[in-house]
Amino acid sequence: MNLAKYQKLADIAFLSIFAIFVTHCAYIGGDAFNGYERNGKFYVNWHGIITETSQSAFRTNKTLGIIFFTSTVIYFTFTYLNLQQKR
Repeated sequence: MNLAKYQKLADIAFLSIFAIFVTHCAYIGGDAFNGYERNGKFYVNWHGIITETSQSAFRTNKTLGIIFFTSTVIYFTFTYLNLQQKR
């Protein structure tokens, strides 16, 4: 199977997911992975600055983070296999 023709699509998809995640983090004031939930309130963390946010923003960011970190593993595995196939 020729993976090379899919590399550009994988690059665009990965960079898009990354951009969406980082933009959302900047918009809500941090990311949920470094944040926490306490007493029904939701907090995100951005370089040590804690910001309270809504439950929906917190959960959306957590989901985007899971998608981003999962896609990172898939992307680098795909890229590695593509490079191995070229040899």
